[in-house]
Amino acid sequence: MTATGAWADFPVTWTASDMSETVLDFEYGYAYKNTIKGITVTASVGSEGYWDGSTIHNNSGSTKITFTSSVGDIKSIAITADNFMMSSPPSGWTRPDDNMLSWSGDASPTVSMTLSDGTWIDDISEIVFTIESSTVNVTANEGATGEYWATYYNATQGYTADVNTTVFQASLSGNQLTMTEVANREIPANSPVILKSSSSTITLTPATTTATLDGNQLQGTATAIKNPGNAYVLSKGAKGVGFYKLSAGGTIGANKAYLTYSGGGAPSFLNFVEGSATGIEMPKAETTDSNAEVYDLQGRRVVNPTKGLYIVNGKKVIINK
Repeated sequence: MTATGAWADFPVTWTASDMSETVLDFEYGYAYKNTIKGITVTASVGSEGYWDGSTIHNNSGSTKITFTSSVGDIKSIAITADNFMMSSPPSGWTRPDDNMLSWSGDASPTVSMTLSDGTWIDDISEIVFTIESSTVNVTANEGATGEYWATYYNATQGYTADVNTTVFQASLSGNQLTMTEVANREIPANSPVILKSSSSTITLTPATTTATLDGNQLQGTATAIKNPGNAYVLSKGAKGVGFYKLSAGGTIGANKAYLTYSGGGAPSFLNFVEGSATGIEMPKAETTDSNAEVYDLQGRRVVNPTKGLYIVNGKKVIINK
């Protein structure tokens, strides 16, 4: 995994619910700190300054609010609110219209604003941070001809994979691996995934995502680690592309996903189809269900399917016959 050197902008949006009184708790002369969606807000509140769930009040003293990003550098901040009462805008800030205060400048991980005596920002409904962060290239290894496979994990940053790539989560039942496609190629932060591409280089663009990977049993590591025990890693071996048992002294690379197997008699290979078109086994069609409708990947019904990848009952399956 290497950084490409290219940069991409993406928004991180705090809504009213993200900024509720129970989430943010500025109050009367004390320091406050909390992290929301990868942005940490630190407030040093004036003697009569407080947050009431929608408004920053500063009746006396000076209130300094600092935003620090762990997901990239902050390039701009836009605050949507009903009213501003400020003796002068913070340095570098402008007011595009009567309901918005914005800051922009050189991208930085930390940005601060200060409210002086008798000023406020009233009825804040949204804060949008524009984050600048590097795209990432993941090197994938060829499985079947024209198919490339990799795993990826990032503990703090979400990404969207390029259009040539399919993103999967995975679950184990016994020694059978089931992969489920992740919608919109979204990889949430702290979510290990499997990547399948038509290219040996997979480009991931930083993004905040709405994807959830419920039931995902892949595990991930941000740094290279020794085998934690019964670990399986994605590779190409005698049985094709799949998760093979890692040697006791083997290493799992940084930003990689892996599986662990807790069943008895751990196999060397987790139930993959040898020589299949995809390399990794999808749920199989029940051969006893003669009434199941079968479609090809273009959505056309197939009456007499041969061996290959099809859609059966709304799921991708491999038919072996």
